[in-house]
Amino acid sequence: MEGITLQRSKEQRRKALEVLEEAKKLNRPVVFLKRGQSLEQKPKRRNNPNKKAK
Repeated sequence: MEGITLQRSKEQRRKALEVLEEAKKLNRPVVFLKRGQSLEQKPKRRNNPNKKAK
C-alpha cells in the first residue's frame, strides 16, 4: 500500500513541477487545489475555533 501512494505522489509532484514551470513561462498565477476541490468552488472558510463567543 505504502509503495503505491509513494509512487503516485512522486508522479504528482513531477506533474506539479511541470505545471509550475509552464505557469512561470506564461506569467500566470497557479491555483493550488486541495483534494476534492474544483476550480469553481471557493475554498470554504473554516471558523476559527479560538474565537469562541462567551
